[in-house]
Amino acid sequence: MDPKEYERLQEYERLHRYYATLADDELQIAYGHGPSGYRDPVIWELVRALHVQRRLLQDVQDSPIRFSTGSGISLDDPVLITGARHDVEGSAAILCWLIRKYGTMNVDWRLRRQRGWHDGGRQIDIYVIQLRSGEERTCYFDVTESYGKFSS
Repeated sequence: MDPKEYERLQEYERLHRYYATLADDELQIAYGHGPSGYRDPVIWELVRALHVQRRLLQDVQDSPIRFSTGSGISLDDPVLITGARHDVEGSAAILCWLIRKYGTMNVDWRLRRQRGWHDGGRQIDIYVIQLRSGEERTCYFDVTESYGKFSS
């Protein structure tokens, strides 16, 4: 997600968790048309983000990408991501792991910072997220297998 889109979606964080619990067809109705026929742009953006995240989760689930049982809470115990063929898939896998663990991005948590770290023979991506409660968490991912590879 580009920074401009991320900033725009940040303002929707205040929306109730309810929308994240709806099935896809219910989401269509929820954002659709109110009694006067208007479309709420805030809900529309949230629904679009939820659809994108659900599609991302499904795509990664259907791919050969796998996650280790690492806790991801330190450089000594990062989540090892395997099966990603290039950088973009590795980044998508990280977002999927975060969504599965912490909930809907830009509703339950948001990305504060991301950086890379070269640790000997390993390439570690470090993501700092802020939970809805305001608490920050740092997560570590070993993306050595896909690092520096580009899709063809």
